[in-house]
Amino acid sequence: MKRLFYFSILLLGIISTLNVSAADKNKWQPLFGANLSDASYNPEVWSMTNGVLAAVQDESIWTKTEYENFELDLDFKTDVGTNSGVVIYCTDTKDWIPNSVEIQIADDHCEKWGNGKPYEKCGAIYGHLGANKDKVVKKPGEWN
Repeated sequence: MKRLFYFSILLLGIISTLNVSAADKNKWQPLFGANLSDASYNPEVWSMTNGVLAAVQDESIWTKTEYENFELDLDFKTDVGTNSGVVIYCTDTKDWIPNSVEIQIADDHCEKWGNGKPYEKCGAIYGHLGANKDKVVKKPGEWN
């Protein structure tokens, strides 16, 4: 069975690249294309500056391309109280929450997220499986 993936990055401060060629693992390409040309997004919310993707409010950005057999490499930094994520599988982008798999990005150093359930913390498969260790995320403002 062929599985196709749409990607979404939620909230702020994320650099993303994707390797779509299993034959050539040295060829990485921007996940959302040059200048967000392969993205479905609100330009009043999302911007790309010097390779850093940022948002000014909580809103999704999606790839227009479907992927399979992929590797995703990204760096991110949080702000105080961040609750964000990377959707790595989704069957319905319009009603994505019950139809997706999301890797949680959260500020586990704040009380709200740091005291949450293991499957709500940074690095978790949100709602299903916690990260292998607690506080995998660096403090707000530091690159992960």
